[in-house]
Amino acid sequence: MNGRQLADKIGNLDESIVAEAFSAPPKKKKVWPQIAAAAAALALAVGLWPVLRGGEPGKIGETTPGATSPTDTDAYPSPPTQGPALPLAAGDLMAGLNARVPADPGTLTAENAALTADFGLRLLRACDTGGNVLISPYSVLSALGMTALGARGETLQEMTAVLGRDPEALGAYLRAYGESLDGEAVSVANAVWLNQDSRFHAQPDFLQQNADTYCAGIHAAPFDSATLRDINAWAGDRTHGMIPEILDELSPDAVMVLLNALAFEAKWERPYETEEQVRSGTFTTEDGAERAVTMMLGKADGFFTGEKGAGLLKNYENGFAFAAMLPNEGVTVDELLASLTGEELRALLSGAEETDGEVCLPKFTLEGDADLKTALTAMGMPAAFDPARADFTGLGTSDAGNVFISRVLHKTRLEVAEAGTRAAAVTAVEFKYFGFPDLRLALDRPFICMIVDTATHTPLFLALVRDIGA
Repeated sequence: MNGRQLADKIGNLDESIVAEAFSAPPKKKKVWPQIAAAAAALALAVGLWPVLRGGEPGKIGETTPGATSPTDTDAYPSPPTQGPALPLAAGDLMAGLNARVPADPGTLTAENAALTADFGLRLLRACDTGGNVLISPYSVLSALGMTALGARGETLQEMTAVLGRDPEALGAYLRAYGESLDGEAVSVANAVWLNQDSRFHAQPDFLQQNADTYCAGIHAAPFDSATLRDINAWAGDRTHGMIPEILDELSPDAVMVLLNALAFEAKWERPYETEEQVRSGTFTTEDGAERAVTMMLGKADGFFTGEKGAGLLKNYENGFAFAAMLPNEGVTVDELLASLTGEELRALLSGAEETDGEVCLPKFTLEGDADLKTALTAMGMPAAFDPARADFTGLGTSDAGNVFISRVLHKTRLEVAEAGTRAAAVTAVEFKYFGFPDLRLALDRPFICMIVDTATHTPLFLALVRDIGA
């Protein structure tokens, strides 16, 4: 198939269609607005495409060698950076917990990339409630991978099935992949916050594994308003200000919070610089509603076709690309998403053909803010959220009751503009304990009382007491 035939299959990319994309509301064909819909529905491309592309050797993070702040140990190894460490009041528990396990580049296989893509697609479908959805599969996998190191029994089995690999294999892959990324475009950081509660006993092996595998900074502090500010400041700092807050509250009953932060910033290889390339256009929803948008016209770097849709690649200047898929005529974006597997998506992206085609890309910003508890439960790991069934004894134990995941918070932001793209994600896994609180009951206001036999609990006497001592 030559370039023109491929372009025709994608959407008849002739001058009339390009002009139509920039004109007043289209009357017949609505090709380029659908690309916008596909770009929004598959906005995970920014988070997912780096996982699929395979990386050239590089380093990421913001570590300053020799620094003692716990925030300096929460990113994968990187060259020195300028600026002081983020000040935190939390205690530094990294003494004796420095990472000891080197990354294994041998885990950067096509199979691991496909498994990661497949997890992302399954999570995207599970999070779909009919509106825009934006997730970072890498961020969620990292936070849950850290969590799974402390799971045991049924909880571990369910998490392994949902994540696609056992915790050790997943951690080895994520560590190697993180260190392979271009540190100028991507930064990744992980952290563990522990509540300084004498009733909670963290497993040292769990902390060591997170330091080894995820280079996680270990922090200990009372779970109060000051620590809430610290955690949110950490999230804002590690996402370059794109996500300034991940937690709205920090419950005193919480015993641990595991965090991953991911930031992406890159310029287009061929930015949109002229007035001819940036014009007013129209985005049309599946129900026919029309929106005025800014459209960006330029050369694409690759096109690909699948059974239910076609797609494009547009390169950034440092080894990353933006990818989007447009459903075929008569196919909804939901049907397109349902048809994809991780292996198929990876094959489509890697098989993209270079052609001299053009693409109209909308300028847009997306934000996501979700508790993934419902989605992850539907995907097959309900035990982790069940106070009675959760088994995180490998993480630690609490004298106050069983430890379980109370929330998996995921915030994301994506900005696609003329110069390039910015994106960020933070995932927080919060643990609480479940138990019977210490009770104190004072009959110092009106009450009911009774006398019952202890065999059948039949009330022999029953009283409503409104006033005594008069």
